[in-house]
Amino acid sequence: MPIVPAPPMIIFINTDLVQQVQGVFQVQFYLTQILDGPTFDGYVATIPNYVNQVHMNGQRIMVMRSLFDTTNRQLADIVLFAKAGLVSVLINKFGPPGITLPIARVTLLALITLNNPPPLSKETPDIDDGFVGEEDSDDFDSHDLDPNPKVEPVKL
Repeated sequence: MPIVPAPPMIIFINTDLVQQVQGVFQVQFYLTQILDGPTFDGYVATIPNYVNQVHMNGQRIMVMRSLFDTTNRQLADIVLFAKAGLVSVLINKFGPPGITLPIARVTLLALITLNNPPPLSKETPDIDDGFVGEEDSDDFDSHDLDPNPKVEPVKL
């Protein structure tokens, strides 16, 4: 297997990470810097080519911000959601999004080279099925509550 160099990247992740998990990501992603959202936004606003500088200098920056905040989200190479020992890949410009891994297995190589697991059925899966922490209420069909259901006669 050839050696795959770790590309420079900007990673967005949710803010509610404990210090220990931040340290794990620091090591596993070979992070140059960990920033909060407002600091990152400040750099982007004051240094016009900040993102290009990050990539040209081979840096890897993790930006901790609320994932409901989409400010500068288009600048992120990878967007992750970590909770309860698992990490879900929401956006990935280097590899497949939609995978969920244990924190211990989330490395740069895994994010770049892993493929999506095969679907369990031939049906088109929901975009959010398998997302960590999701309350999967979208699989319930509201027409199930129709007071006048269409009943087709049974043919004998």
